[in-house]
Amino acid sequence: MSSTKFTMEYSRVGRAGLKVSKIILGGMSFGSSEWQDWVLDEKSSLPIIEHAYKAGINTWDTADIYSHGESERILGQAIKKLNIPRENIVIMTKAYFALSQDGHQIPLTECMVNDGHLTNRVGLSRKKLFDAVDACVERLGTYIDIFQIHRLDRDVPKEELMRTLNDLVNSGKVRYIGASSMSAWEFQQLQAIADKNGWHKFISMQNYLNLLYREEEREMLPYCEDTGVGILPWSPLAGGMLARPWGSTTKRDETDQHKLPHGMVEVQKIIVERVEELARKKGVPMSAISTAWVLRKGACPILGLTSKERIDDAVLALQVNLTDEETRKTEEEDDLKRVDGFKSGGNSRDIVEHMKSTGTNLVVFFGSQTGTAQDYAGKLAKEGHSRFGLKTLVADIEDYDYENLVDFPSDSAAIFVLATYGEGEPTDNAVDFWQFITDQNPPFASDKETPLSSLKYAMFGLGNSTYEHFNAVVRKVDSCLEAHGASRLCETGEGDDGGNKTTEEDFLTWKETMWKRLASEMHLEECEQVYEPSFDVQEKETQSDAPLVYLGEPNSTHLSGEQRGPFGAHNPYLAPIVESFELFTVPGRNCLHIEFDIGDSTLAYQTGDHLGVWPMNADVEVERFLRVFGLWDKRNTVVEIKADSQGKVPFPTPTTYEAAVRYYLEICVPVSRQFVGMLAQFSPSEDARKQLAKLGSDKEYFHQGVAAKCLNLAQLLEAISPTLPFSDVPFSAIIENIRRLQPRYYSISSSSLVQSHKISITAVVESRQVASETKYLKGVATNYLLALKQKRSGEVNPDPYGRTYHLEGPRGKYTLKVPVYVRPSTFKLPSDASLPVIMVGPGTGVAPFRAFVQERAFLAKSGQEVGQTVLFFGCRRRSEDFLYEKEWQDYKDALGEKFQLFTAFSRETSQKVYVQHLLAEQSDLIYSLLQHKAYFYVCGDAAHMAKDVNEALAHLEEYQGIDKTLGFLNMPKSTDHKAEFAKEEEEILEQLYKGWLRYWNKESMHDPGANQSRRFYDFKEMLSYDMFGTTMRGKFKEHFENVFPYYVDGQMEYKDLEIVVLSPTHAFTTCYQHTWGKAGGDPFNITFRRTGIARKQDGQWKWIHEHLSFPVNMATRQADYNCESNALESFKFQE
Repeated sequence: MSSTKFTMEYSRVGRAGLKVSKIILGGMSFGSSEWQDWVLDEKSSLPIIEHAYKAGINTWDTADIYSHGESERILGQAIKKLNIPRENIVIMTKAYFALSQDGHQIPLTECMVNDGHLTNRVGLSRKKLFDAVDACVERLGTYIDIFQIHRLDRDVPKEELMRTLNDLVNSGKVRYIGASSMSAWEFQQLQAIADKNGWHKFISMQNYLNLLYREEEREMLPYCEDTGVGILPWSPLAGGMLARPWGSTTKRDETDQHKLPHGMVEVQKIIVERVEELARKKGVPMSAISTAWVLRKGACPILGLTSKERIDDAVLALQVNLTDEETRKTEEEDDLKRVDGFKSGGNSRDIVEHMKSTGTNLVVFFGSQTGTAQDYAGKLAKEGHSRFGLKTLVADIEDYDYENLVDFPSDSAAIFVLATYGEGEPTDNAVDFWQFITDQNPPFASDKETPLSSLKYAMFGLGNSTYEHFNAVVRKVDSCLEAHGASRLCETGEGDDGGNKTTEEDFLTWKETMWKRLASEMHLEECEQVYEPSFDVQEKETQSDAPLVYLGEPNSTHLSGEQRGPFGAHNPYLAPIVESFELFTVPGRNCLHIEFDIGDSTLAYQTGDHLGVWPMNADVEVERFLRVFGLWDKRNTVVEIKADSQGKVPFPTPTTYEAAVRYYLEICVPVSRQFVGMLAQFSPSEDARKQLAKLGSDKEYFHQGVAAKCLNLAQLLEAISPTLPFSDVPFSAIIENIRRLQPRYYSISSSSLVQSHKISITAVVESRQVASETKYLKGVATNYLLALKQKRSGEVNPDPYGRTYHLEGPRGKYTLKVPVYVRPSTFKLPSDASLPVIMVGPGTGVAPFRAFVQERAFLAKSGQEVGQTVLFFGCRRRSEDFLYEKEWQDYKDALGEKFQLFTAFSRETSQKVYVQHLLAEQSDLIYSLLQHKAYFYVCGDAAHMAKDVNEALAHLEEYQGIDKTLGFLNMPKSTDHKAEFAKEEEEILEQLYKGWLRYWNKESMHDPGANQSRRFYDFKEMLSYDMFGTTMRGKFKEHFENVFPYYVDGQMEYKDLEIVVLSPTHAFTTCYQHTWGKAGGDPFNITFRRTGIARKQDGQWKWIHEHLSFPVNMATRQADYNCESNALESFKFQE
């Protein structure tokens, strides 16, 4: 592998002006083998140094103790002999230990005590440091770019140390200073002393950081990130343990045992094995994965590179993109969050301890993706306190541990407000809780059979019934809590964003019932409600442009003017727009293709992921809001906001009124009826008060006057009181009731294999006239992106309703840059590229499929076998909105007959044609591909198109006779049946449900009045893991393993798996004409059936057909796992 294939990248050291290569060459390996027998001499070192320099590694790290100065001398010789211009490289060295005075390579352990014959030759005294720098400069033959203290000498006064280092910089022999290996609090003390005296401060911290030792993530890394200190870790490969399979050793291991992490050997083994697995998956060395992990922390690792191959592998790490999921997988065995020693007071992750210390008797947990669930949680806590006098706590569910829920006070209660997003997934902040509570045996701090018997709870879920997994999270959590003994206070509420009512109306209806039950259970009396602010808002005399005032920056790192990874939902990356153009050709409609450059960040993505984009509010809406609340004249006033003891401020503070409204608050979303009713008490006139009171109490009146007109809060109040502002409304009430501005998510329309450093999105600009109104409804994010596109191309906005934006952003930092982050998705191509794929994506639903096809074309050009790739696309007219029309031909050229594109143009003929019609026309093709294990994808309008596609598939299945094997599941081939079992267990419930969905679609033709959603719920509840799935899987696996004694080597390669829903009176080949559920308690069988191939003792291959059935009673929703008639049958056929 040649290093010239890849380009070195460079990064500033913290906030200093100095840049270093992201891979730093470690000099410990150069010197004398008498010091350590794995060290290279000068002759062997020079070619390595030359190769590193040509690979772009411009930064070399050494220390005077490395081979007692020989390492420094060799690096100095390299500069001369290789004719390297001094200004092209950065040299770092360190001092602390005593050096040999007679040329002997004495061990390090004999150079550490500042006493006897080593007096004043060890440590960091002023004398020692000046002597050491003089000697280092002499050996190197040049000045030092970064001089680092190798250890902290706790016997030397800190003031003496920092003054000395300052004087060394002023002497001209040292350009910058750095530190190494100490506690964060000690490092902070040193920096504070330098800052107090106006001395030079450390620009770097060289610490021990790798996947096997992550303690620096607790305090040192956050402190350095916050204060602008660069991280330059040593031993990122843990002495080589992370560069090779577990158990293998090298010559260096014999002398490096002091560096190996102690304890938790089994955890280390798991981590190393996961690195090995990930390296194998990506086709790179283990060292590249381990180095990429350190790079993802925003650090520049120091690597001891003793061969050209290792240099190439190190540079390769810059090209390795680790996703959030891959990073989480490698880290999850070493959980840094649960630290008993750090628990104290209000910072405890123990929710029970926190409740006791604060007197809380009602906790409202939230799992929120867009902020709505968090908003509802805040409202519940607020109402519980003001209406019933409860001591409430709003709790982000990721801020607490869950083991001690077993000790939840019996005189208290909990409310869970949990959103479902994607394919029935928990929100980002609820992932840990979800994994904990849905575990078959959650590690509660109790061995009781019902560990949660003291927990009383209520639940409200947020979902959308147009999606398949409607409110899956709240339903599953509800069943898990009940299974562990918790008591539900009332029926779980389910908000439906896709139903006839709004989610808020569902919420308001549910909470009234909930409060009645809670008041009865806890013997509460309702009291008169008086507004009590949850936030203290203080206006300050500080200038709005003061350095510590947030003017829209998302966090302190951005406020300082720096961007430091890792980047995520709380720390977006300011990505430059490098490409933007219009995809539609018709006036009045806009669809944008935008590309963001992430090359200078640690962001990485996989094909199929989403991009979160943080918008800002439009100028007209910002001004309207500020004027309506009487804040326009003091928009630049600085306000400091503090939360009460039970909450936290939702955005950075101090800030200004204008910054809060422009960057931090969702001022353009639909207004809440509950908030409107609350505002009546602050009305500027009696007429306004009456109007608001009626709107708040009459939901039909509110729907006609507000919801149907799509009015936001400021538009409503402006209409009610055009001349008098609502100046009496406390700003705290605004913060409490208007959630923080959230990112908008877009499917990434580019392949990570094709353009790893650029992310493309495809977005239709939301702009539509509201029915019977002259106003236009403008999307917050897409119109912001349109304005950026127009700014970049120098266009004038031709739309009379076009929005203007403060595109320069806070302090002018945003010019043609947008805050973004990558959110992982499960919407992925099959790992086996030879499998066929069928994609249905009309309109911008084609965005992820552009990425899919782009990737498959790339793989085909690279010589890989690629399966049939079929895309169904629809739009209005070929001449108006045929997205990426020219690109599809390029992909056709690359894929040949393996790519088929079917198009539907709905407005070109008198009879409208949609993608579902194309599916019917191509039924033979689809059936054939499904028989060959094709993956089927749908992306787009879930409320209409996806439903129509599903119905088309139901008709297709009936036509093709696929209904004979309801619930058919295609699985990739595997020679490891145990691993496949583990993978399938997670997919069984979903696939069975899909089988039932297809079955019910047919039945509903005969019974159109049936309660379809209720039956879906019944079916899913019946098959929930805790009641059915896990037990069945165990039985099935047990029976399979009993078969293996028939075979010598126990090898079996499974070809496919069928999961069949059967009536007890029907055989496998019978067409299913029975009607599920119409007979009430009729039992049914759930049958697992496998076909495989295995080798017998005579060496011949045999086909194996096996199935296992369990009767299930619909009335009880229970399966009989121990029924004697459920014998495993095996049918063996000669191939």
